[in-house]
Amino acid sequence: MRIRTALTVLLLVFVPLIGQASEHAAKKKKPLALEVTPSSGGLPLVTLTASDAPLREVAERLAKKLATTVDVSVAAQNFRVTTELDQQPLDLTLRELAPQAYVDAILTGGNGKTLILAIHLRTAGEPAPPLSELRKASSEAIMFSGNTEDPDIDPLENKLDVTYRNGRLRVFAKGQPLSVVVATIADVLGIPFELIGDSREMIDVSMTDATLEQAMSALTRSVKLYHRKDLATFGLTPVRLVLQEPVAVNAANP
Repeated sequence: MRIRTALTVLLLVFVPLIGQASEHAAKKKKPLALEVTPSSGGLPLVTLTASDAPLREVAERLAKKLATTVDVSVAAQNFRVTTELDQQPLDLTLRELAPQAYVDAILTGGNGKTLILAIHLRTAGEPAPPLSELRKASSEAIMFSGNTEDPDIDPLENKLDVTYRNGRLRVFAKGQPLSVVVATIADVLGIPFELIGDSREMIDVSMTDATLEQAMSALTRSVKLYHRKDLATFGLTPVRLVLQEPVAVNAANP
């Protein structure tokens, strides 16, 4: 009789403890929540709460919020995400989600705004995705590749100087056509230059030891740099430069 009473008491104590442990575990595991807010400094800011969430599910939420493509390799889909981030820049967020992350984007001159075209999440050691999508040119563009000027007859020779070494750009231009300056920059970067429309803008530019992001900020908003950023090293790979003049709007026929 005493043994039965003791077992009954143990059960009465143990069962509530199990219930409390289950309730505590349920509270500890936080639901997946993700918000993205714009930033004046370039890439958006991410607020993310995740507890053992599949990377694929996090990527789907992120793609929807950014209105872009977030590509997760087959191997990386097995990753689980547990983190709590508050207003963290997108590039730093992606570094936490996967060992290797790439951002394909367009950097606009002048205001430095970045339009994200695609995000790629990979495991360590996986090859980078091809650059084929970034290389696609517009059907309206006039393509230039390589040096388009003959230095022996170029009247602008002594007024335009562009060099690129160790990831740093030096540009000096005085009263130069914007199209010539951008074409020359593309030439020293070894990437194609596309001209869309009829650009007649003249510019003065003087910069030394500038990163590509800094160089773009010194140009106008009609210049766009298509590029890929490797978030493991933060190295930027330029793919093509585009100069597209804004289309004039007819006041009578807006």
